[in-house]
Amino acid sequence: METLVALIQQYGLLFVFFNVLMLQAGLPVPAYPTLIITGALAATGGASVPALVAVAVIAALIADLCWYAAGRKFGSSVEYVDLADIPAVFEEVVRGHIDYGLVPVENSIHGGVIDTLDAFLQSSAKICAEVKVTIHHNLLAKEAWDHVKRIYSKPEVFTQCRKWLGMRYGVETHEDWYSAISPKIMVEEYLADAVHGVPLDYKFWVFHGVVEFVQVDLGRFSNHTRSMYDRRWNRQPWSVHYPLGPDVQRPKSLDRMIEMAECLAVDIDPRRAC
Repeated sequence: METLVALIQQYGLLFVFFNVLMLQAGLPVPAYPTLIITGALAATGGASVPALVAVAVIAALIADLCWYAAGRKFGSSVEYVDLADIPAVFEEVVRGHIDYGLVPVENSIHGGVIDTLDAFLQSSAKICAEVKVTIHHNLLAKEAWDHVKRIYSKPEVFTQCRKWLGMRYGVETHEDWYSAISPKIMVEEYLADAVHGVPLDYKFWVFHGVVEFVQVDLGRFSNHTRSMYDRRWNRQPWSVHYPLGPDVQRPKSLDRMIEMAECLAVDIDPRRAC
């Protein structure tokens, strides 16, 4: 902040002009701190406020006119590619298949767009410009407007679940039957574990109708680990896909759990009962 104040004091409105010009041209150079500090200095005898406003407006108009001229020149020659979802835009940009990608970051209706924010964490793509677009929403009803008594809407739920709905379950574990099941969203009551937070996830490996191994997953939504046991609850020195987890106490109802798993997996070989 001290460096910014020094630059403003040294170059005055010329620094403000180029700062606003670069921001409006699409460079990631914030101009709001410069305008706030310059306005504060103007109040204590620095540059006049009308001059500050005029310089900022002129710089913004110059940059906007450059964008307008570029659109007039290249707009009709640019190929616009329609992609399936937001992560696909990031992937195509990183691979070099497209020059620029346009994705929503935030809107005035319900805040940040989670898919985009998640993609920025996982991608090397960077923001180079910002475009503001007006959002319009429409209400659909079978009856006249004056008959509408209640409205249901929660689009964020589907946005957050879109990644899960697009996953190909069972590929890594060679459980091909998952591909024949249509993806759906199921809502269940959240069950909390006083010790582990997220309840332990028990899976039973059944071969020829007999449970041979029990898989226990811990911390599935944070530090995911996996512990393996045989049917007599002897710890196994191996794991699948995830690091070995800590020792887990033998469930009191293990015998009943094994009985149910073997019942579910009868005449199906091999299977994993969850």
